[in-house]
Amino acid sequence: MPDISFLRKNVRGIKGVFLTKDGEILDVDVELGEDVKYLSKSISYLLEVICDKKGDVRKLSIVGNDRFFIFFHDSYVLGVITSEDVNVPLLNVVAGRMLEHVEVSKEQMEKLVKEAKDEVLERLDAFIG
Repeated sequence: MPDISFLRKNVRGIKGVFLTKDGEILDVDVELGEDVKYLSKSISYLLEVICDKKGDVRKLSIVGNDRFFIFFHDSYVLGVITSEDVNVPLLNVVAGRMLEHVEVSKEQMEKLVKEAKDEVLERLDAFIG
């Protein structure tokens, strides 16, 4: 099973994470309890409506007191709740890499996440302006 704890360990400002596949919850690292099932179904319905109207979706974000990012890859959905000071470019790269390689070993995932962090740091000037 995929290990979503890598995201929390490598991106500062993450308050919670969950991962689903085909609407079934695979892993939860957030204190939402049973609400994750309801949230997962709601995301599935939302995704279905958006895809019917606009085509494929790779990421959605909802901004409030906290930020809620939803990443999509094939049949996987990764939900990430963050504080407002999260490094969004780093989150995008690390979450994307995790979803692209969601079924690799823990050691391979550590290597991929380190490479993703290094890539963002190398391009930091471009992100800042």
